[in-house]
Amino acid sequence: QHAQALKQLQLIWSDMDSLLHDFSGATAEPAPSLWSMLFQSRWAYGAVAACCLVMLSWWLAPLYMAPEVETGFYVTQVGQQHTASLRDGSVATLNTDSIIETEFTDAQRVVRLLRGEALFDVAHDPQRPFIVYAGGRAVQAIGTKFVVRLTSEKILVTVTEGKVQF
Repeated sequence: QHAQALKQLQLIWSDMDSLLHDFSGATAEPAPSLWSMLFQSRWAYGAVAACCLVMLSWWLAPLYMAPEVETGFYVTQVGQQHTASLRDGSVATLNTDSIIETEFTDAQRVVRLLRGEALFDVAHDPQRPFIVYAGGRAVQAIGTKFVVRLTSEKILVTVTEGKVQF
């Protein structure tokens, strides 16, 4: 039985050889692969470049993100006073008819006295100076207590505790 099965397979195999011989005149090119079809297009190169840029920007984003900024805006009307607890632990007491704007980052704490008078009780943080801008001038403190008053002609700074740089 084995010998007979082997002869049948041999006949089938030789028939295959004759079929292949008949087609040998025709040159068949192999079907192109998916990758070769994709990279024949300029769009594919653009898509790959765009993906690489997106991945690179996602990876580098934490290095170049803008620092986090905490802002605040405080106003008192005529005859009103207000004590504001700032986000760094400092306290600003606004006198009547006053406006301050705060902008705190990891590097510094900035307050702009836009109008009036404010008493600042500054939380001690030597890594982040506390700077008050008023009338084109700057008053800098690290951990102290002082008053800044802005008038139409000048600013007055009164230090009640510690030191400031003007």
